[in-house]
Amino acid sequence: MFPIAPELAFLGLFVQAVLGLFAGLFTGFVVSVILKVPKQGLVKDALLGFMGFTTTFIVCIIVPLPQNFEPFIAAIIVAVALPALHQFFRFKEYVTHCEE
Repeated sequence: MFPIAPELAFLGLFVQAVLGLFAGLFTGFVVSVILKVPKQGLVKDALLGFMGFTTTFIVCIIVPLPQNFEPFIAAIIVAVALPALHQFFRFKEYVTHCEE
């Protein structure tokens, strides 16, 4: 294995975190369209995707896991799941607020 410059490693992590941001934004938008919820929380969804991806990726690297475990796949799953959950909770609030 050859050494990688720390700057290159951070750049790779940053690019992947931005990918998580866009995954969260896209997921939040798609789920809000499907559930017909106002699209006000898309910035939160993007931040949830970004933070979810970054923290999951770093935790998966730090915590000893099986050798065939892919931290990138786990991070993408979390980056997609957190905004979807946020939209589902917004949908629940939206439906109960409209019934009143």
